[in-house]
Amino acid sequence: MGMLATDSQQIGTVIGFALFWGLIVLTVVNFILHGVMLRWLRVDDSSRWDSLGQPTVILNNSIRNQFKVFRFVLGSASRQLGSSRVRTICRAIRIVLLIYLIDFVVIAGALFHHSLTHKH
Repeated sequence: MGMLATDSQQIGTVIGFALFWGLIVLTVVNFILHGVMLRWLRVDDSSRWDSLGQPTVILNNSIRNQFKVFRFVLGSASRQLGSSRVRTICRAIRIVLLIYLIDFVVIAGALFHHSLTHKH
């Protein structure tokens, strides 16, 4: 019986480690996708890029600009663009954000469950 608990703890640790590193990888992928999307938006639809505050991934990026970009990516405006490559990358960003959210919720739920079942 003791061996099973140890095996399940090891499996839980490996899964937790993988989920944590999944968040790190998704964060990097999200930064890259945003950088490409903003560059393509600047080239393909400069008036839209201007209306978002001429954002970049890191520099010239205020909370207000980031909120506008976030609303643009998640909203219908990105689906109505003439540029198919910007529409496609916005769809990819939405998918990455969804996977990130699921990963984060699973980690938070596992930590919460662990805190309830392992009182010290």
